[in-house]
Amino acid sequence: MKITLDNTTIVIFYRKDNAKRERNLNLILKYYNEVINNPKIILIQEVIDTSDIYQSVTSNVTLLTSAGDVDFWNKSQAYNKAINIVSTDVICFNDVDVIVDCNQLKQAEDYLTNTLHAGLIYPYDGRFLCVDDTLTNIYSSKLQSNNISLDILRSFEPTERYVNAASQHVFVGHNNSPGGVVMARRDMLVNINGYNPLFKNWGYEDTEILSRSTKLGYKCGRVMTGPCWHFDHTDINSAKKDNQPYYKANEQLFHQMESMNKEDLASYIKSKWKI
Repeated sequence: MKITLDNTTIVIFYRKDNAKRERNLNLILKYYNEVINNPKIILIQEVIDTSDIYQSVTSNVTLLTSAGDVDFWNKSQAYNKAINIVSTDVICFNDVDVIVDCNQLKQAEDYLTNTLHAGLIYPYDGRFLCVDDTLTNIYSSKLQSNNISLDILRSFEPTERYVNAASQHVFVGHNNSPGGVVMARRDMLVNINGYNPLFKNWGYEDTEILSRSTKLGYKCGRVMTGPCWHFDHTDINSAKKDNQPYYKANEQLFHQMESMNKEDLASYIKSKWKI
């Protein structure tokens, strides 16, 4: 029986930097469409080469396509576009390479729908479980045969929670992750001025919005019934965080905002960007 998420829109930011990204996007769209009853999905894609434009095969995916900057991408700005057009009370921001058990999404939706002053809710227990390329391909093939069960992933779930604990195909990338997939009430997001578009590329944007929503008075928490599964997307051109061109600048911006009190922070975000 499919899960109903009538009050949630799933938002995905996509920029194709290698073939694995497209495979993973197809994987998560297939999974959510098979498990959720007519899910509402917005895919926001930044495109450098028009040959990389993604075309959805299902009508329930709303595509928003824009020209990307060759030097950087801006996930936060894309998420803010979605906040302005979503009609549901709850938004689920879902990275292009991750899924969670949809029962966890339902638990988070129920809480957010019924809790007016809730902040960010992570629909997983903090474990960011990284699935290698071999197992990712195996699960992707099973999905194409309409075998939606997560059992093949769970069979390789590390028994320990510490970072880098590993099984044959899966390792713990984080045990208290602030990213991957996060859900929130839309009205809360409007009140805190959405994501911070001053962050470029990857690094600290997820940590900052968690810190900011907490500092501005919203309670944040987790659904503690299962992990987040992250599918491999690396190739020979993949960059580590230490050589991401904007990582250090993002880190400095994060610490700057962390140093502000509640009043200064509220004033700062209103003056620096609009959603």
